Amino acid sequence: MSSGTSNFGVMMTLAQLSALSPDPRPSGETPLAQAQRILTGISETLQNTTLATAGLWQAAWLALTQDGGNLCYIATSTQNGQNEFAVCCRGTQFNSLVDLGEDLDVGNVAQFTPGGTPPPPPLLVSQGSMKAFAEATNAAGLLNGSNILNLDLTLLGALSQLVSAAGANQQVTVYITGHSLGGAMATMIALYLAGQPASTWGTNTPNFQVYTFAAPSAGLASFASYYNQIFATNSWRVYNKWDAVPYAWENLKEVKKNFYPSPSHKTPKDPGPHQTAVVHALLSQLEKLPDGNLYIQTNAKGNSCVLNNGVYVPDPVNDFQHETTEDFLGQIAYQHNCYLQLIGAPLLPAAGAVGGPPQVTLISPNNGPAAGGTPVTITGGNFTSDCVVDFGTVPAQVVSVGNGGTTIQVTQPAGTGTVDIRVTNEFGTSAVTSADQFAAPTPVAPTVVSVTPIAAMVAGTLTYQVQIIGTGFVIPSSTPTSVSFGAAGAGTNVTVVSLTEMTVTPPSASSGTLVDVQVTNDLGTSAVAPPGDQFLFGTPIVTGLSRSSGPAKGSQPITITGLGFVQGCTVTFNFKKKKQTITPPASDVTPTSIQVTPPDTSVAATLTVSIDVTVTNPGPGSPESETTPNDLYMYYSVPKKKKV
Repeated sequence: MSSGTSNFGVMMTLAQLSALSPDPRPSGETPLAQAQRILTGISETLQNTTLATAGLWQAAWLALTQDGGNLCYIATSTQNGQNEFAVCCRGTQFNSLVDLGEDLDVGNVAQFTPGGTPPPPPLLVSQGSMKAFAEATNAAGLLNGSNILNLDLTLLGALSQLVSAAGANQQVTVYITGHSLGGAMATMIALYLAGQPASTWGTNTPNFQVYTFAAPSAGLASFASYYNQIFATNSWRVYNKWDAVPYAWENLKEVKKNFYPSPSHKTPKDPGPHQTAVVHALLSQLEKLPDGNLYIQTNAKGNSCVLNNGVYVPDPVNDFQHETTEDFLGQIAYQHNCYLQLIGAPLLPAAGAVGGPPQVTLISPNNGPAAGGTPVTITGGNFTSDCVVDFGTVPAQVVSVGNGGTTIQVTQPAGTGTVDIRVTNEFGTSAVTSADQFAAPTPVAPTVVSVTPIAAMVAGTLTYQVQIIGTGFVIPSSTPTSVSFGAAGAGTNVTVVSLTEMTVTPPSASSGTLVDVQVTNDLGTSAVAPPGDQFLFGTPIVTGLSRSSGPAKGSQPITITGLGFVQGCTVTFNFKKKKQTITPPASDVTPTSIQVTPPDTSVAATLTVSIDVTVTNPGPGSPESETTPNDLYMYYSVPKKKKV
């Protein structure tokens, strides 16, 4: 395999596989069992010829630290005549900037001695990086096919054994790769391996090449300078310009200043999301974590490849563009995990797909006696013959896997409470969702806690639906589950999603009619419990705005999209101090759209401000749309023209 940018897809795929199945099964498993399961999953995924690795690599060795926080594995190339090995690093797992700050102790530094005799000054790295490095390089290793975690077969011992076994006087290449914190760890492991005496490798002195993706900086200037000297021409740092993690810990000011490009008078079409006060405060706290230590990125000038280095492209699937903390952190996560897309390499199989983590979409029945023993069918995807199932933290007996890996028959174990049923195999553990819930003992009766109008797809059409949250929504029910809207009658298209959630199409009734919603199933009928169970007919739903931002003065018209709009409705721009309400002409209102011009405001004279835009239909009770991120409109300031 050649070196440089042509390797990005292969190296990123190998790095991504180190994050496979990061957690033990919910009921617990030994470090050996988890390591064997991960190694099996990596091995099977590497046989997938549609990935960038093209079925030409195989997993040879793996080590998982005792706490499960860090992992390294070694893959070997199977191409004829190629003596190539890849050391793949997984750093501590994290899902947000908050966890990144907690997991890495960057306020304290430690001296790093890689091997050989590095010149003064001492090489200083963060205490957190040093801890991760020490754990990863000293962890007991597992050879593929072995049943023993060998304390004598650590990373260096395993790689030395593999390189030496390649034959005498061979040209050997060792790649070191990692994504995120694994990328930071890869720079340290690369220096550690390159600094070993020649005798370590028998008659084969490896050519070391390093590929890091989305890596935060591991150390201070002394570390970065020495690393750049040793790996002057054979190290590549790959990062997404709009990924916040690579800016840690050298330049988080860039994130606070420019993430994410948001609408302004200069760039009115930028998508955002704009930072909330909570996000801004979080970034300010993260900036302080180094406590005066000046971190420097490796490959800061040479062999740095910036992806997405142009117009900011937000998540194309999830609408993470509203000025909310959740959307900002959602965009952070997307930008950090989209490297295979940006490189143009095939993605790893998704949850529920063949070769991906299992996915649970339905539990039937979703309740049983505390004594257990109920036969339960789990529906979902990628259920393999070696699946194990847990009810919360209690293992269950798997009876069979069928229907092409889309169903599992299990026997309910004894226990009480509402728990998540999760499926684990070599590719991971199914994510927690409301659809995987199981209750024991069987609830006494259903209850309704909240009733909210939503827009949902029914038979391929966006339809006005009502989401009901409560308890005791059992599956199956010999008495078909029904939903009563008081005197208005019964709803249709009843779909029980889980024990605590269902959706239904409401019947017709006059706008402003207020009713109590009751659910009936095998357990009985929910009691009337206002105001949580009440539904106001005629309540409109806002699903989006044609443009989610505009200047404080002189904005152009926008189109509000949704369901249930009635001529004579009003549109309210909910400023905190004083709401502004507009009544659009009847010609600008249809059941699914409203055209309106945002009013001028002085609130955004010196800053941006986001407000909810709600729609109120005429009639008794003045039904008003619920506020959601979809209705947010952001005003931005327009600078005053200077007098000449």
